[in-house]
Amino acid sequence: MSVANLYEFAKSAMVNKQKLCYIESGDHEQTLLFLHGMGSNIKAWSKNIPVLSERYRCVAIDVPGFGRSPKGANATDISQLSDTIALFIKAQAYSQVTLVGHSMGGLMSIMIASRYPELINKLILIAPAGIEEYSPQDAELIKTYFTADIIASYPSSMISKNYKLNFYSMPEDAHFMIEDRLAMAKDKETFYEFAKTMSETTYSITTNNVKKPYSTIDKPSLIFFGDNDKLIPHHIMHPERTTEAIAKEAEEIATQGRLIYYNNCGHFVQWEKSDEVNQEIMSFITI
Repeated sequence: MSVANLYEFAKSAMVNKQKLCYIESGDHEQTLLFLHGMGSNIKAWSKNIPVLSERYRCVAIDVPGFGRSPKGANATDISQLSDTIALFIKAQAYSQVTLVGHSMGGLMSIMIASRYPELINKLILIAPAGIEEYSPQDAELIKTYFTADIIASYPSSMISKNYKLNFYSMPEDAHFMIEDRLAMAKDKETFYEFAKTMSETTYSITTNNVKKPYSTIDKPSLIFFGDNDKLIPHHIMHPERTTEAIAKEAEEIATQGRLIYYNNCGHFVQWEKSDEVNQEIMSFITI
């Protein structure tokens, strides 16, 4: 399995009147369910699923509004999206899944585990959003200056720069992410819908802090952060905060949390430190 052919495993399911694109790999009893970050898709897990599916059933979802899952009702509302993923887990009859969430997917994982604890076994959170707090004023500023019109107007150089911000040093095998986005941008109507989804989802993230619900989850958590994360904290809204402080806060909030903090690593931890992350996940699952 590679980046090039990951979607060959694609399936679809109708959940809560929304069509979800997902893949399932590995014929094993224990299920890991992967939720990507904002603006990403199933391919975000291309360096993890091929390894982990040798031991576990690995299910990765294109969150509605991203990848090959179309934008439907409430596709940009983090709370509604989390409920939709929980309904998907129920519909597929997966038993006690381990949620693996990156960034926005980490926030959603916390929401799901706090609302539907009976569905979840453990949590693996990779640079999770939702721990960093935004004031109402912060959220309104982001809503004002991160609009669909602004995002849709980005030149190719800005698109490339924004993707590189996800990495300490963007590896060559991740450049397909830029190429995919540039290809999308050629279709102005499609790209504008994507930009609208990005704008609305960002606002939803800033208004859905999950520190309190995370503190109530009685499940083991494995938390990953990179020391050169340029997205958490928000460099404009919170220039005084540090990634390390937010990472330690996440560990302290969790009732059963363990933090792994990598040097020379950015926001896309599961890509830049894939070998280490895969090994840590396997060790965590077997505990």
